[in-house]
Amino acid sequence: MAERGDSEEREMVAPAVLDSASGVDEEHGELAYVPSKKFTRGDREAVLELRATEDGQIAVLAYSSLALLVEACGERQPWVSLRWAALQELQRRGDADVILWNVEIPKDLR
Repeated sequence: MAERGDSEEREMVAPAVLDSASGVDEEHGELAYVPSKKFTRGDREAVLELRATEDGQIAVLAYSSLALLVEACGERQPWVSLRWAALQELQRRGDADVILWNVEIPKDLR
């Protein structure tokens, strides 16, 4: 099951996170920390955020540590932690073209 953290909402979202699978990304590790929509205790699923890139692709942002997510997205950003294989599956099932790692979001867009 994914861990969750608290913060603000965004407009673009990926499918709800229902479960996770095993797997390791050799470059980034076993877990990915991913921005999500705001949720409350007791919610049974979290919804991942999607972001549009400058070249028109839809991206899932992923971070190799919680500290990097907080630094890049701000302290109020909600998040989930997923195994790498689960993140790849969500990308495949959803509308995301790419997974972007450790990308800093400009403060005015957080």
